[in-house]
Amino acid sequence: MRGRGWGGSTTINGQVHVRGTKKNFDDWSDITGDETWDFEHVLPVFKKIENNVWHKDSIWHGTKGFNKVSRVLQGHDEWVDPKNYEVWNSITSAGIPFVDDIHGDPKTYAGLSYCSASVGFDPVTGHGTRSWVGKDLLKPAAERCSKLRIKSRSLVTRILFDGTRAVGVEYIEGEGIYSTEVNSTMGIRNAALHKKKFAFARMGVIVAAGTVNTPQLLKLSGIGPRAELEQFDIPVVVDLPGVGENLQDHVEFTVNYQFDSPTYIDSLGCSYGPRDASDPCATQYNRYYGTSGRVGNLDWNFDKKGEVECHAILSTDYPIWDFDHLPRPDSGPFPFPGIFGWLNEIMNPKSRGSVTLQSADPTEAPFIDPRYYSHPDDLRKAVGCWKLIEGIMANVSHAELFRPDPTTVTTDQEVEDYLRNIAWGHHMTGTARMGRKCDKMAVLDTNLRPFGTQNLYVVDASAFPKIVAGQPTFAVYMLAQKAFWKIKNFEKNMHNCEARF
Repeated sequence: MRGRGWGGSTTINGQVHVRGTKKNFDDWSDITGDETWDFEHVLPVFKKIENNVWHKDSIWHGTKGFNKVSRVLQGHDEWVDPKNYEVWNSITSAGIPFVDDIHGDPKTYAGLSYCSASVGFDPVTGHGTRSWVGKDLLKPAAERCSKLRIKSRSLVTRILFDGTRAVGVEYIEGEGIYSTEVNSTMGIRNAALHKKKFAFARMGVIVAAGTVNTPQLLKLSGIGPRAELEQFDIPVVVDLPGVGENLQDHVEFTVNYQFDSPTYIDSLGCSYGPRDASDPCATQYNRYYGTSGRVGNLDWNFDKKGEVECHAILSTDYPIWDFDHLPRPDSGPFPFPGIFGWLNEIMNPKSRGSVTLQSADPTEAPFIDPRYYSHPDDLRKAVGCWKLIEGIMANVSHAELFRPDPTTVTTDQEVEDYLRNIAWGHHMTGTARMGRKCDKMAVLDTNLRPFGTQNLYVVDASAFPKIVAGQPTFAVYMLAQKAFWKIKNFEKNMHNCEARF
């Protein structure tokens, strides 16, 4: 699922705020050969875009940026279910430390922490609102800048080139014109294709279509692996074999336990579906004392050799939904009370997937192959995370592994089979990655320009050389801020050069 609207997926994401580790960005520097992408250089950018009311006095955080950050349930600890603390005590008893700030000193980032989120929090009223790009950046920019024109319900179908120089885009307009839209029909898409429109660029074209659609658009425009483009009779502008490759994602899995007594949310009789004013949790849900799914959450990282191996979100607000075994009810109290959920993400995965064309029709979605667990180390990490959770929960009284069906998960082989069966993720990155010019699978230089092109830039998560150990949203914010500086300086210097010569 991806967000469709102003601000993209920041309109619908879970808002959990984890920006990645020092090693992540030092790796970016090593892969690209550009020190301006290392942690020392990106930290000031993170601070510039952040407005953190939780750690407002920390040297590791900023307080004047657009991205509002607070602790989930900040000022409302009465909403934290006591069962969270039972699990918390078992985690710390296992030798995992409590960390006040996982974004603080890089030497002490791994451990148990309260969950931070992109939420604007009013400490006086206790109310909060989602912090997202559409509201915090695009709308204010549109109101103050008459030259900014935003076209909704539009799909860019091709980048226009004069040789290898980007000069504009071709696009179509309408509802339901992309195959994965809910209201999409073939008739609407075919009609839209006959009504092509154009926008021309004097200085440059910036592609920010995301990890899936950026490689699709580049390929449809003739930038990509020659063999794949020729398969669909697409004229080759630049042969870049890395476009659509290097897909990386945090493979996720859920582990739910059931207590022999209801959780606090259960005892209130709160609904797990739509909440109207009569619902006991409506006030805290609508005013963001916590959103559905994160009341009383804890963040948990464990590391090995400086890298976060597994990140988990713990919750008694509702079970962490296991799509194969734990369907979410549309409304009413959850039929299995007392559930405590772990949502686990494997960080720093070694598996690599791809995004490839299924058609030369721009309204047809590409084929996404994440290849979860294709590298054995990722499955090893997942099993290790599962075993660690088992050990922690074994010391929590009155809680048992929960399955609402006969699924048996006991032996190592059963755990592996189960993990493969429920693998999923929603943090895809890296399909047009930055790299060195000598790296044949690199797509972009460190100024975010596709090799072999002019006046073209890619600014989204597809540019990541390596996925970060956290939610990609905040690394995208950082990358976009750096892109602004890089593009502005480059264009300024180019203009001055042309003026002189």
